[in-house]
Amino acid sequence: MDLGIMATSAVVCRGSKMHGKGYAMALAGEGVKLIMIGRGKEALKATAEEIRSTSRATANMPLTTIATDTATDIATEAGCNLALAASPKRDFIVNIA
Repeated sequence: MDLGIMATSAVVCRGSKMHGKGYAMALAGEGVKLIMIGRGKEALKATAEEIRSTSRATANMPLTTIATDTATDIATEAGCNLALAASPKRDFIVNIA
């Protein structure tokens, strides 16, 4: 399915596990440039590697991971600030609260 979102950019909060990982993988499959934010550096790294190995889009597209101690959903001020700072020119934010 082509959603027409190739070459857009998204910040995915809690992007390394469960629902967040699913969203990140689906978006990468559509050609979206990803910034994944989460608490676990190793889980983020593993998810990024999985996306790079299975997605046509990320071979030439940026995929950035940011590990943090802060709660990474945008329901908190710190989480919101982190998501906004991670990509000032993002097209959308996926928040898994």
